[in-house]
Amino acid sequence: MKYQKLGTLLIALLLVQTSSLLAQEDIEELIPQHPYTVCDWGLIVIEEGASSLHITGIENSAGGITISGTGQGLFENNVVIQALDNDGEVVAEMSTTMTSEEVGGAGEWSAELSVPVEVDTFGALVALSLSPVDGDPMAQDEAFVTFRVDDSLIFMLTNDPVKGAFIVDDSFIRTSGTGQAGEDNRVLILVETLTGRDMLNETTSLDNGTWAIDQPILFDLVDTPTAVWYAASLLDEAQENPLAYDYVPVLIGGSLSDFATVLRITEDDMILTADEPCEAAQNQMSGAGVQIALTVDSVLVQSALSEPPQASLFISGSQPASCDFPLRTVLTRDETRINAEIYHYVPADAGCGGDRVPYSASIHLGELTDGDITFSANGISAE
Repeated sequence: MKYQKLGTLLIALLLVQTSSLLAQEDIEELIPQHPYTVCDWGLIVIEEGASSLHITGIENSAGGITISGTGQGLFENNVVIQALDNDGEVVAEMSTTMTSEEVGGAGEWSAELSVPVEVDTFGALVALSLSPVDGDPMAQDEAFVTFRVDDSLIFMLTNDPVKGAFIVDDSFIRTSGTGQAGEDNRVLILVETLTGRDMLNETTSLDNGTWAIDQPILFDLVDTPTAVWYAASLLDEAQENPLAYDYVPVLIGGSLSDFATVLRITEDDMILTADEPCEAAQNQMSGAGVQIALTVDSVLVQSALSEPPQASLFISGSQPASCDFPLRTVLTRDETRINAEIYHYVPADAGCGGDRVPYSASIHLGELTDGDITFSANGISAE
């Protein structure tokens, strides 16, 4: 997995205590790459992948800290829970099994953890699903907390908007969540662009462990669409430093249907390591390297019962069994047609091989425009 620091957000929160920022440097690297990159030619989207893991609840209990969540596509339904101190060191760990009707399906999990750390240690709770091949995380989620005495902690979880949401309404958005406060119950809500420009800075308070705030979206401050971080922090008594925080990456002022070209990639794609991801993506889509297309056998389109309608493509086919290069999907659209091109991107001096193995995918297309639209994937029209 590739991670980046939520640096500008934390700098804004930690201006007074530079030493605190340095102490949190290692665990900040848990924060993943923002899923959206807006380019002149369109949008790059990092897909969540077949495996997903989310922390949805934290409680202080008599026997320790209870952490719970949801998941899907986890190897043998296993979930590893870790507690990290402010140096990023694992101070407690345990495994649990997600309850699911089938192995690899969706389900819920929970675990109780005892954390032996000094009082008022800033750190993180991390949920992991590990790969059976190399032991690396297949899916991960984290919550940044302050550990207290007797296995209690200060925490913050944001419920809405969901991670990866699109915000197109130019009036208000409701942000809500749960938390456990320490000296104070003040919640700071910060909305900031990836270049560090504040779009919103407001405070609210916990009420019986929950909070909610309707916030105006100040679209006139930036060009839209733009990617932003929503961060909710519980502040200390001096209102200077965060005791706990949660973050939500979203795209404001647009949705998938607003882009003529959308490149969907995985989080290990080499584009994300380029100095200019938009330029690198455009060059590679235009012919740099080799595109090994998947064989598509069937394409189905389904429209969700929503307003406005949302569409998804369900694709089945095959791909080379031995191919360690990233799988990409390029969506192009106009007023009458939406097309998906699915391929492995391979450098010019490499290749993919082996027998064909089954492939299937569900590709979210976003809003449907008015009028009759045709759908296709790798030249195969939807049924």
